[in-house]
Amino acid sequence: MDQRKILESWKEIAAYLNRNVRTCQMWERDLGLPVHRLDGSPKARVFAYPDELDRWLDKKLHERDGRATDPKRRSGGSVLPILPRWDKALIAGLSAVSIAAVATSVWLIDRQAKVRWANDVAIPQIERLLRTPDRKGTFDLFIKVEKLVPRGPRLASLRPLIVSSISFTTEPRASEIWLKDYADGEDAWERLGRAPVARATVCQGYKRWKAEKNGRIAAEGAFHARAGYDIEIDVALDEPDTTPAGMVFIRGGRHMTQTPDLTHLPAVDLEDYFLDRYEVTNRQFKEFVDAGGYVKPKYWTHEFVKDGRIVPWAEGIKDLVDGTRRRGPATWRLGDYPDGQADHPVSGVSWYEAAAYAEFAGKTLPSFYHWEWASGNYHEDSGYIVKASNFGGQGPAPVGSFKGLGPFGTYDMAGNVKEWCANDIGGNRLLRGGAWNEYQYLFAHIDKFPPFMRADNFGFRCMKDVPGRGWPREAFAPLVLIPPPDFASRRPCSDEVFEVYGRLYEYSPSDLAARIESAEDWSERTRVEKVSIDDAYGEERVTVYLFLPRRGSPPYQTIVYFPGDSAWDLDSVFDYGTVKSREIELYTGGGRAFVFPVFKGTFERRTTSTLPETPEGAREEMIRWYRDIARCLDYLETRPEFAMDTLAYQGLSGGGYRGIVFAALDKRFKAAILMSGGLFPSLYDPARYAAECDLINFAPRVRIPVLMQNGRYDYMLPWEATIVPLFDLLGTPPQDKRLIPYESGHSVWFLNEYRRDIFDFLDEYFGPLKRAGRDRGDG
Repeated sequence: MDQRKILESWKEIAAYLNRNVRTCQMWERDLGLPVHRLDGSPKARVFAYPDELDRWLDKKLHERDGRATDPKRRSGGSVLPILPRWDKALIAGLSAVSIAAVATSVWLIDRQAKVRWANDVAIPQIERLLRTPDRKGTFDLFIKVEKLVPRGPRLASLRPLIVSSISFTTEPRASEIWLKDYADGEDAWERLGRAPVARATVCQGYKRWKAEKNGRIAAEGAFHARAGYDIEIDVALDEPDTTPAGMVFIRGGRHMTQTPDLTHLPAVDLEDYFLDRYEVTNRQFKEFVDAGGYVKPKYWTHEFVKDGRIVPWAEGIKDLVDGTRRRGPATWRLGDYPDGQADHPVSGVSWYEAAAYAEFAGKTLPSFYHWEWASGNYHEDSGYIVKASNFGGQGPAPVGSFKGLGPFGTYDMAGNVKEWCANDIGGNRLLRGGAWNEYQYLFAHIDKFPPFMRADNFGFRCMKDVPGRGWPREAFAPLVLIPPPDFASRRPCSDEVFEVYGRLYEYSPSDLAARIESAEDWSERTRVEKVSIDDAYGEERVTVYLFLPRRGSPPYQTIVYFPGDSAWDLDSVFDYGTVKSREIELYTGGGRAFVFPVFKGTFERRTTSTLPETPEGAREEMIRWYRDIARCLDYLETRPEFAMDTLAYQGLSGGGYRGIVFAALDKRFKAAILMSGGLFPSLYDPARYAAECDLINFAPRVRIPVLMQNGRYDYMLPWEATIVPLFDLLGTPPQDKRLIPYESGHSVWFLNEYRRDIFDFLDEYFGPLKRAGRDRGDG
């Protein structure tokens, strides 16, 4: 018998001992048979080691002719030894010694068994769990095993993959520190200890913390506990009279922006400062209006500039009125905010109105650097902040009602309303954070608009200096963007060269091995199927979500979608704005199918390993994405519900420019909708430029009808330099391509307008849909 084998059930234990299960259970209960349980509870799964059972039998069972060490002889009879008469006192003393010896033996056997369980069962299980999303289960099992084998080298090698550590210092000391997972409810807080807390072990993931001390203002914030990293948080709990009401203390530091297209800006050393916890509300702004804010020039300290010329204050102020021509934000009526919206963020305000309110409140608008420092690192923090924030919603929400908490204790810096900042940028003014009707990735980007513009998703918050600390002037300096390349001077490659490029994207057809993983009614209008297919490399499965109309008759006009950059930071398609807001149902409700593939690197296929930022990496990425979408179309061809002669591509931002490549290569697409796409200057960085995926080479090979939808004020894609040249390059006949400008930035957020234009385009080229009938399958 292999003594290293583990017996994993009562049945196996009984078979090994050549007894029935009930006898073995009696021996465990009355005689100490060494049987173990995975978690120590009576109902847990049992296991035992054969060598331990043999030692126990040698000690407890005696056959007439010797010790029963041979399992083959255990079917014979056996008796317990007969004890002779002894003095009662002597018996009692010997009994006590025996009990102690047995207890020690049992402890040693139990300890040895647990160590063997840790090495033979638990550590392999941890290694398996590391390949799953179950971070909490992995962590809990690791901590349990670490108590048994704290110095085991195999376990130590796993620690950096599982465990994070956090240290807290507070001013004053001895503050109570509490911690919970970011998405958990209020009843999930766990006490971490009293500060200072040094290197407390925590499970990796997104966390909320709070610090409390009597007589001080409680502090809160959030952080990403990354496996293998030590996090240090220094917290100041101010006295009630030292922190301005409604503001949070922000510890300063050296900040170098990671905002796309602005990484050339210099680093700035920021002093400590205060920032509004929430966006300025209608109630607060009404105080400014009622105090005569619109008629007192002392609050309007910045010259009015419109269309490049200085406008007298008395002239410019005339345009800053509400919908009834009263003084106030554009979203108000009769000089007041809508009923029930006192705690909503004020919106429909120009940069000048925001700056005047800040002057009235004894504050200022935050600089680009101060706003970004307080909001957190997008690439690190968006995974928790964005999902808890008001993106893809139905309108602005009362401040703080969404739980998007930032690292320093601010709320709603992502979504709700986008926020004016102080800096000038090419004669416009800066906004940050994105808004309720925009896509999540706008949290990472800037917007720039004319300072007189008063859109219904423009709001703001204020900052204030700490007494004795000043502002670094460079933080408020105008921001300068690097001009894009001269695309007008570039020429497409020849047809012969393009044919070579096209061969790089080809793949050998193979079995899709398609499976419908799940299917359910998402709403009364939509049924969703989760399908998986083999990728073109034979390496992994590609998930495809099919959103199908429940009304109407197939085959359906079909849209295949490529998302924006938020897809690389979210865990699920159902957290993405187009799905979360159920905008998809505008398609399915009208009788169209909406197909959402999960592309390499996005959502459920996110990975920590990325291709290098080189020409080879850029080319390989584009090829993989093309093959993903082509395999998706291969699958759609096997389903009669999808009308392949009315198949449209739709892409947003990065999906907008990638669609040029896909439409040029795959002739199964019959139309393309490119939202916020263009000749992104970053793609032409010499360090990663690849001619094999240059849009200038692909655009002339696009022949299908194309709708381009872009914002006039897109800072990433300047209109005349990057959008118009791409439109002009399209090989689509002039009568079948159109470029629609919107009074917006990168995100085309005038939702009704851009939706209307999409459906008008589809109706024109695919034909209007018939009136939807009853649910499919309802008889």
